[in-house]
Amino acid sequence: MTHLACGIARIINLIAAQQVALDNALVAPENRVQIGKCNMRIDPTKTPKEPTYQVVLDALALTTLYHVFLITAEVPKIYMQQFWHTITKGVKGSSLYQFKLPNQEFVVPPSSDLEIVSFIKELGYTDDIDYVTKVYTDHMHQPWRTFSAVINRCLSGKTTGLDKIRLSRAQILWKMYYNQNIDFVELLWEDFMFQIDNRDSKKQEKMYYPRFTKAIIQHFISKDKSISMRNRLFMHTIQDDSILGSLRFVSKTKEYQVYGALIHAGMTNRNMLNSTAYNTYLAFAIGAATPKKARKFKKPASPSKKKTLIAVEEPTENSAKKPATRRQSAGVQIRDTPGVSVSKKKAPAKTERSKGIKLLSKAVILEEA
Repeated sequence: MTHLACGIARIINLIAAQQVALDNALVAPENRVQIGKCNMRIDPTKTPKEPTYQVVLDALALTTLYHVFLITAEVPKIYMQQFWHTITKGVKGSSLYQFKLPNQEFVVPPSSDLEIVSFIKELGYTDDIDYVTKVYTDHMHQPWRTFSAVINRCLSGKTTGLDKIRLSRAQILWKMYYNQNIDFVELLWEDFMFQIDNRDSKKQEKMYYPRFTKAIIQHFISKDKSISMRNRLFMHTIQDDSILGSLRFVSKTKEYQVYGALIHAGMTNRNMLNSTAYNTYLAFAIGAATPKKARKFKKPASPSKKKTLIAVEEPTENSAKKPATRRQSAGVQIRDTPGVSVSKKKAPAKTERSKGIKLLSKAVILEEA
């Protein structure tokens, strides 16, 4: 059995080595980018405790866009690298990929900043704004603050700046509120292509939209059976996706969630209206109940302010015969040790029991720097 296991291990290692060589032929290691932890997906099996969050997820589940929050695939990582390494902008003026529901015409969303800004203000935005790019989710009222946060984290390809809402995200929010049929694929694809077209100017080091990239690649693999799955080695699986977890629902300057315009009737159904989460949210929104006060967590003290016990040895008879290297005094002193953790200090030199110093149990003994 041992020989069989060793034989199988050698075969697996050989296949893996061959696969690495094939992968390097497609995209050299130095040309690859980091697959970023962005473009998260929603796990519908997880039930959030926060009622407003649950109501937002329930409302999203009723939209034609909901599948975009869930979609994922399992493909070789090298195909994801090849996609981002080789894709280029097509012929100028070429049409975008679009999706259209049968027998339904798309409604053109507002395209000007003035219209979108006016809409955001209707939702109870608490700060002065002139442009959509100046809209921060922290200043939005519930449940639109949660809507914006979920849209940003799941449908965005950015790894930073997630607290801002872009024009395309605001257009999606506009559709949800007014229950209009908007070509979501076009909105997402425009932002997707923007990231591709500006890769070089931004010195991109991370991969945008990893979850959507996998979906695109999986589509072509399903259409063309000649594309190999490469022994299913070095795959980017569902487990590699970033899952949308807990969100901060109260802005830094507030102690409670602030509610603005209610959810539009077109964004609900009977089951949702009868749910405990919706009725809890509604009580908060109309002022019949008060949300729980936000917990404020104190930041941990910086290492430079931590106190460290430093043991200073007493001089012994033997030490008098040796040349002194530094001045010593008896006792235990408490000193600041800026920027140095306790674990990186050296342990103290051993001394004779009869002439050593007694230290408190479990105290950290460090040699004087």
